[in-house]
Amino acid sequence: MQLTQLTTTQMTTHLLDCNEDVLRLILDYLSQGDLYKVCLVHPQLRYLAEAPLYSTVELYYDEQKYSTHHPITSLTRTVLRRPDLATLIRSLSCLPGEHTGEILKVQNIPVCETDLKEALSFVEKTGLPYRDTWMEELRLDTLDAYLAILLSQLPRLRRLYLTHKFSQKTDLITLVLRSMLCDSHPKQPIPGISSTSLHQLQTVSLDRFPGHYLSPSSPNTENILPFFYLPSIQNLYLPIDDPPTPTLPWPTPQPPTALTLRTLSLYHLREAHLAALLTATPHLHTLNWQWRFDPDITTDPANTPTVNLHQLLPALTPLHSTLTALHIHASCLYTTQPFIPFPLSIHGTMAPLTHLANLRTLTIPLVFVTGFALPLPTHHEHTLAHCLPPSLEALTLTDDLYVDIDTKEPWDETGHAAAVRDWLAGLAAAAEGGDGVRVVMPRLRTLGLVMRGEDAEVCEGEREVRREIGELARAVGVELWVRRGGWEGEGGE
Repeated sequence: MQLTQLTTTQMTTHLLDCNEDVLRLILDYLSQGDLYKVCLVHPQLRYLAEAPLYSTVELYYDEQKYSTHHPITSLTRTVLRRPDLATLIRSLSCLPGEHTGEILKVQNIPVCETDLKEALSFVEKTGLPYRDTWMEELRLDTLDAYLAILLSQLPRLRRLYLTHKFSQKTDLITLVLRSMLCDSHPKQPIPGISSTSLHQLQTVSLDRFPGHYLSPSSPNTENILPFFYLPSIQNLYLPIDDPPTPTLPWPTPQPPTALTLRTLSLYHLREAHLAALLTATPHLHTLNWQWRFDPDITTDPANTPTVNLHQLLPALTPLHSTLTALHIHASCLYTTQPFIPFPLSIHGTMAPLTHLANLRTLTIPLVFVTGFALPLPTHHEHTLAHCLPPSLEALTLTDDLYVDIDTKEPWDETGHAAAVRDWLAGLAAAAEGGDGVRVVMPRLRTLGLVMRGEDAEVCEGEREVRREIGELARAVGVELWVRRGGWEGEGGE
């Protein structure tokens, strides 16, 4: 057989001769830096490389790396000049860099004269009533002012993530959101801002520095509430303060109806205001809520050392038919004074939780059910058997607030662990009696216990209770996992 030797011309194909689908497959393997370089090579390649280059944008706050120029100003200038690029941005993450500066320092960024002029020109043309304030903030090189421009230009943005440095001050972002989403005259377009900007935004996540000593001087409630008006929002992760007034300061006469919202994570907001917020989320599937008491905050009447279940459980009423996952955590902060346990208390009962007919996943502090007092209350309203909906598939009980309680006697974890043991024993007894555990808790598959402290600190009494819990869990066909400090295991062993 005679082999034919191919010429160099026959063996090679010019990159630009490949169809667009092949070129896109090649570009998928390139880093952001390489995609930027490809944009400089050829107009056809630039057209194809810009989509993956701008699809996911990450901005960093780093005082040393960006000491003379911050990338948010150049990106803002770019999208103002080329609105077609703004339509490519699907995800925007604003992250901390290696050198973020002082925690409480108001964030100003270095801005060149060209970027400032274009930003000022844009804001002036909007004609918005607060444009003078906005322009003044631009001249002061305020990060919030430039981020507000950027967000107003992104009609196809689907994910927004702002970490501490970028969410510390959001006054102008809030004003722009209110103009775009809550204006009483929505048919009047805002010059320079698309009527569909942020209309595809599905996920918003805001972080804030932990610790009450970093809390802002004024509540952020008004700055957070406009996010509930996003027409396509599905997931919200928000640190929202208690308002200074008895009611929530919604920016419209009537609260919004976030029909598309499925997952909501709330931090800092206390149970006194939870009902007013959840009325705006009628189709919510997952709720993550953190109860928090801060003894150094004295101006917030809702900030009390009492867990008020009389307020918490009725707040969940609008979600009875939709909620499938509920995760509640609790903490008590001590940062500016020596550790002094506060006299925490719990009012009410978790028994109405059984009305959540579709709840499948539950995480809850055990003391929310049993209370703090020992011996444990014998009233059925404070037992697990009468507080858990039969629809549960996965239950996690935590020891949140255990170390925060001020008691005259040493805290007895064994006594509270016994509440879990007794509940499982009741399930086992029902199974032996012919009723069957699957009748009492027909879907329960996993039980998790989250405990603090090191394994060496576990007393023998608690070890025995934990062994009993493991045996009972196996008897009723429930998978048990336990996490305590660095210790993790199954079956209580």
